[in-house]
Amino acid sequence: MIDRKDVVTLKTPFPNISSELAIRSHMYICHRVKDKTKYFVKCQSIKPYMLIKNTMNHFLDEQPDIQRNPFKNSTRIDCDKDFYTLNLCYPKRLCTTIRPDVCEDVIQKVDVALTSDGYDSHSLNEQEMLQLNIGIYRT
Repeated sequence: MIDRKDVVTLKTPFPNISSELAIRSHMYICHRVKDKTKYFVKCQSIKPYMLIKNTMNHFLDEQPDIQRNPFKNSTRIDCDKDFYTLNLCYPKRLCTTIRPDVCEDVIQKVDVALTSDGYDSHSLNEQEMLQLNIGIYRT
C-alpha cells in the first residue's frame, strides 16, 4: 500500500464525476496517512496562464529532477486544498514509474505550504473513485 511521499496517478471525481479531474489522470502526492485515511495534493504541469494569473494562493513549483521528484515537466503542487478517502487501498503499482515518491525536502515544503494559512480538505466519493480507477479497492 502507498505511504506518505508516494506519488500516484489517479482520476478524481472532483468537483463531480464529469469534471476534468475525473476524465484525465493527474499525479497526486500522498502527503499524509492516518489509519486507513489517505490525503493527497494535486500536481499539474505548469501552464502559461498560471504564470500570468495565479489561480492558487499556496503552491510549490518543482522542476523535473529524478533526485527530488518523478515529474517530466515543470510542475505546480496545489497546496490550497487536499483530497482524502477513508476506506480505500492504493496499491504500490499506482505509483509513478520514474520515481515512486518525492524527496523529504519536497514533502516538508508541502507540509509548510499546507499549514501556513490553512487549506480546504475535500472528501472524495469512494464509490466513484472505485469506478474511475482500476486497482483501487476497499479495505
